[in-house]
Amino acid sequence: MIVYKLIVALGNYPPEYKNTRHNAGFIVLNYVTENLKISIKKEAKFNGFLGKLKIDDTCFLFLFPTTFMNNSGLAVNATKSYYKVEKENILVIVDDTMTSVGKIRLREQGSDGGHNGLKSVISVLGSKFNRIRIGINQSNKEVLADYVLENFSKVDLEIINNVVSPMVNNVINDYLKEIPFSDIMTKYNTLNNAQDTGPITK
Repeated sequence: MIVYKLIVALGNYPPEYKNTRHNAGFIVLNYVTENLKISIKKEAKFNGFLGKLKIDDTCFLFLFPTTFMNNSGLAVNATKSYYKVEKENILVIVDDTMTSVGKIRLREQGSDGGHNGLKSVISVLGSKFNRIRIGINQSNKEVLADYVLENFSKVDLEIINNVVSPMVNNVINDYLKEIPFSDIMTKYNTLNNAQDTGPITK
């Protein structure tokens, strides 16, 4: 019997949002799927774009919702229900204002922290599901809603593309090997702490 696992990035699909901070999840998962040479196709019934990778008896689903951030839970729920994905087999990749640019944090549960995309997913799954938080380092001088919808600075986008995306790619490669997420979390959170020299400024 095939076991399905879902990896979903949160973001806003329209092209004008491509390089905004809120789309950090889309940026890094796009890197991962390209690296794995996974074909991504629009699937209206899932409210998103979907790719598949079958390894032995496990099929990994890669989802990019087209619902806009605030309704991400609709795409997650549609995909989860159709493929009968267990909650413990769902991994969400999301931007995080409380983490510095260039850093990631892995968590097994938590609140939405004011993030509307996470709030939507939590409304479907509850608060206990695996997640990769991508640092976007909020500026205290700006309103949060404005900040997350601004484009990354040139320097920060280079960090996301050249540092964070390869790092998340390594996380996903471990995940594909069926390494327990708790072990992956310990590995990469420890690595981040060891390398943490403070926020990377623009």
